[in-house]
Amino acid sequence: MTQNSEKIEKTPQWNCNVHSVDRLGTISEHADILHYTTSEVVVIKGRDFVVCRMWRKVGDSYVVAATSFDNDVPVVAKKKRGWVNVCAGKFTPSANDPTKCTVEYIVSVDLKDKLTPKAVLSSGIADMVIKDARNADKYIEEEISKQKS
Repeated sequence: MTQNSEKIEKTPQWNCNVHSVDRLGTISEHADILHYTTSEVVVIKGRDFVVCRMWRKVGDSYVVAATSFDNDVPVVAKKKRGWVNVCAGKFTPSANDPTKCTVEYIVSVDLKDKLTPKAVLSSGIADMVIKDARNADKYIEEEISKQKS
């Protein structure tokens, strides 16, 4: 969770879905305001989002949730502002293998795209979530390997 909470601005270095991340403010040690942009994925153009995000340890799991809110943050050039209704994840370590975890994720976003069919947008979002998980898994494996060296 350190990467998610303390080093979120470095996400574009290891996740090609994320173009940029800026922490606009810290609300508490478990909540912040982020402005991030996504890269283009297939037919979905990159988007710009501003969200309030929180994370907590609940039992053995970590829960992260984010939502958009009305704001006056300028939209990044060549991006369109999207709206995160809710994006939440629960990350639970495996009882059998501490290097693995179960990820439960829910995503509801409005990409503000009236031209692309919703089925295509939904499929693209699902692909992005899966790619995010694969990118995170690869990054974590690389970090563990570095620590062992």
